[in-house]
Amino acid sequence: METILLIIITAVSTKGALDAWFEGSLFATARAYTEAWKYSDSTFVSLIGELFTCRFCLGYHVAFYLATICCYSISDFSMLPLIALSARVVESELEKIIRRFDEPRNTGDQDAV
Repeated sequence: METILLIIITAVSTKGALDAWFEGSLFATARAYTEAWKYSDSTFVSLIGELFTCRFCLGYHVAFYLATICCYSISDFSMLPLIALSARVVESELEKIIRRFDEPRNTGDQDAV
């Protein structure tokens, strides 16, 4: 039961962190810098830029670090990768569900083009 609770907490925390980074105005300047890093001549800097501008890629890192923080209280650290990956899947599915409800609906009343 504790593991399921940790997965849910980590998933919701991951979603919040990713939403704050990708959609928050607080991080707009930092996002602009990292988007510029993608086009750097340095391979390391361009990889960091790719990581910080890809929600899919960054989600795995955020989930892992948050799972590490959440799992600090349990003695079995072998569960850490499982909790991080499970939380990432839950966060990804939650994002898909929310995006589906945010999309405009086609009611069929529109004029044919």
